[in-house]
Amino acid sequence: MDRVEVEYKGKKYVRHGHDWYSSIGEKTPELQSILNEKLLAHENEKLWVARLNDQTLVFDKRIPPSGEIVTFWYLEKDQFINLERDHARSNSISIQDQAQKTKILEKYRGSSVVRHRLKLQTMGKEYSGVRYSANKVRRETNCWSCKSPITSENLPECVTCGWILCSCGACGCGRSDQLWQD
Repeated sequence: MDRVEVEYKGKKYVRHGHDWYSSIGEKTPELQSILNEKLLAHENEKLWVARLNDQTLVFDKRIPPSGEIVTFWYLEKDQFINLERDHARSNSISIQDQAQKTKILEKYRGSSVVRHRLKLQTMGKEYSGVRYSANKVRRETNCWSCKSPITSENLPECVTCGWILCSCGACGCGRSDQLWQD
């Protein structure tokens, strides 16, 4: 888990799991909602929301561009698309309406596809995409990472390992005990 740190009223606080602690290790439940709001505002600074023709796009600064190609999350299809930087810059219109922007960013954060890509990135692994299985056999299991129950019904799977994506973003690529790993 990444260390999450927020400053509030001149003091630093650290999040461990869902709880916040002062710099000297004291649990601070009374500041939980305030610190979560500050963290969300900080994370929103890394995101840009725009319309390009009939597409709603989110640009995340944590996903590095590849030369002149920039990666966006395409809301209507819950997938990533690559666009030329100049084309995206000159033809997109930034969404200014705060309520609309908030709804879009909630969907972005709730997307297992987005969480999957960011999780792979933090592990230093290449993102190859996701697919929806044509296999009609329903698979049921538990996520190895967060232990939540998952099924193959309406959930994508990782192109690289073939595992079902969990809502936390985990797939089989992060497992260290895979028999088929090099």
